[in-house]
Amino acid sequence: MKHVPAKEAIYPMHHCYFDPDKLTDAQRARWNHAIAEYDKILNRNVERQIGRMSDHDKKNFLLSFPTFSAGDESIEEDVRQVLRLFYGMSGGAEGNPRSALLARLLDGKPPLRAPPPSTFHRPWYEVIEDDGPFEVIVSDAHLSCAPSDHGEHDATHSLCIDRCPWLVVHMNGAARRLFAMQQRLDGKARRERGGTAFGWTSALLSDVLAAYRDGPEFIVRHEEWPPYRLGLRRRESIGHPDLVIQDATAESLRRTETVFDTQALRLGHRVLGTEDGTKLRYEWQGWLLEKTQ
Repeated sequence: MKHVPAKEAIYPMHHCYFDPDKLTDAQRARWNHAIAEYDKILNRNVERQIGRMSDHDKKNFLLSFPTFSAGDESIEEDVRQVLRLFYGMSGGAEGNPRSALLARLLDGKPPLRAPPPSTFHRPWYEVIEDDGPFEVIVSDAHLSCAPSDHGEHDATHSLCIDRCPWLVVHMNGAARRLFAMQQRLDGKARRERGGTAFGWTSALLSDVLAAYRDGPEFIVRHEEWPPYRLGLRRRESIGHPDLVIQDATAESLRRTETVFDTQALRLGHRVLGTEDGTKLRYEWQGWLLEKTQ
C-alpha cells in the first residue's frame, strides 16, 4: 500500500522542514522509502540509547512517567516505549514535516551514522558535514562525579553548547579556572523576588576576566562524533550604546548564571562605528567551535 502525506494535518510551518502539500516529484517518489528508512533509524537510535543505560539509569528515567510501573520484568520495554515517543515526537514515521531527518531522507541525503548534536533544540547536521568554524553560545557548565571501575569517583565536565550537552575531554589551565569559578558562582545563587540572583562579586569578576585574558580552550565531543576545539574568536554585533560602552560589573551580572557568557561580560568590547544613527556596531569575543581533524 502506497503511503502519502496526510493532507488534513495542519502544522505551523515555521517549525517545519518541508511542506507535505508542496512536495517535489522527486520527494514524492522517495516517500515510501524515506518513511521505512526513518523507522529503521528510529529503532536503531532507541537501542543505542538503551545500551548506554544502566539498570539504575533506566529506573530513574521512568520516575518521570507514572504511567509505567518500572517493574524489573518490563523496565527495558517501558524505557523503549518512552524513548520511541521522544524520538518520534517530530512524527517522522507518520510523515510529520517537523522531522529534520525525514526531510533529509526525502531530499535523497543519506542518514548519518549517529544522531548529530543539536543547536537550540534542532538537529545540527552542518556541524558534522560542513567545514566550519561555527559561532556558538556556551550557556551552562556541569561537573559530575561517577564511580570508576576502581571504586573511586571520576569527575566529568560538560558544557552546554547551543543548549546541547558536550563532554569536555581536555581543557587548558585557563579553562579549568573558569570551571572552578563557575562552581563558586553556583554556590552563591539565591532566589529572590523577580528571579534568581547569582553571586557575582567584584573579586569573582576580576578572576573571571583574568582567566579569559589567558585564553581558555577546550576539547569537546558529542557522543560518538570526533572531538572539536572550543575557543574564543572576535565577532561583530550591533547593540544599544548602554550595553556596548559600559563595562560589566557585579551588579550588571546579577542575573547572569554562567561565567561562560562572554557577551554579558562584554568581553573585548570595542566600538567600530554607528548603525542607523541610534545603535553602535562593535566587536567582542565569543565562543567558536571548530573541527580538530
